[in-house]
Amino acid sequence: MCSMNLARELGMYASRTRYVEVILNGNYQGVYVFMEKVKRDKGRVDIDKLDDDENSGDDLTGGYILKIDKFTGSIGGSFTSDFKTQYGKDIHYQYDTPKDPTSQQANYIQNFIRTFENTVNNANYKDPDVGYRKYADVESFVKYFLINEFARNMDGFRISTFMHKDKDSRGGKLKMGPAWDLTFVTAMPIIAKEIGTTYMRMVSMLFVPMIFFKFLFGGINCLLIPIFLTLPGPFIPKSVQKVFSKCLESML
Repeated sequence: MCSMNLARELGMYASRTRYVEVILNGNYQGVYVFMEKVKRDKGRVDIDKLDDDENSGDDLTGGYILKIDKFTGSIGGSFTSDFKTQYGKDIHYQYDTPKDPTSQQANYIQNFIRTFENTVNNANYKDPDVGYRKYADVESFVKYFLINEFARNMDGFRISTFMHKDKDSRGGKLKMGPAWDLTFVTAMPIIAKEIGTTYMRMVSMLFVPMIFFKFLFGGINCLLIPIFLTLPGPFIPKSVQKVFSKCLESML
């Protein structure tokens, strides 16, 4: 719940949560967190609805919700990235909304993601006109990274990772979020200490898609500084401190 509150403090939508006590068949089961599902709607992921008959022009360009996740539970189709993780693992983008896109819709969002990935992995990826900024809502990426770093989320970026895209007439850039499944968080400093590495190195080097890894340590790093000033409380993760220090040094 703290991480969801942090996302809202940063101006992002995050599922509303409540602590509830669960009693099943007269037996007390304990305290659980009751929360909203990730869903396209006003007040949730606020993007236009994409109907089956919207297969051309501006209609075709949104709204989509994609996720990188395990292949369990109720899922739709998916497509595989042209790139792999640092350890050679495939990256699968699953269709969350719509779960069963038309062939035109599937082709459009696949081509958009692949163009974005190729741009990020191009030598000119920092170019303000033709680089990643053309396709990505940079602020949402920075905030999403901060939320997962702040929480020491061991699942961050590799599963339960949502992103969405609205129609071009409403901005049309890829946005990260909403934050989801921030459960395996508090044990991370202990685990990282015991295996002699840092959280970010352990997770990024093993599982994180290359586009995320390059973003975090590439051209948008210095944008973390002004956004970080909106964070509540004095705690700054060490991995984030290093990024801030590097940015500040480059500005001097």
